[in-house]
Amino acid sequence: MSAVRYIREGTASVARGYSTYVDSIFDQAMQKAFTECCGMDVDFLSAYPDFFALFLVMVLTCKYKIAG
Repeated sequence: MSAVRYIREGTASVARGYSTYVDSIFDQAMQKAFTECCGMDVDFLSAYPDFFALFLVMVLTCKYKIAG
């Protein structure tokens, strides 16, 4: 069970990096849309929830759990 947790945490880190990279390719379109849709004003959190990174984490973690 702990292996899945470690993989999920590592995947979250990589997914955030991929999301930032893809967003930079499209001129921060996701950042603008997510901030406009549901921006957050909390000091210790990001300015917006990154749904693309969440989607990547869910897909990759579920793929590992099914394959493993």
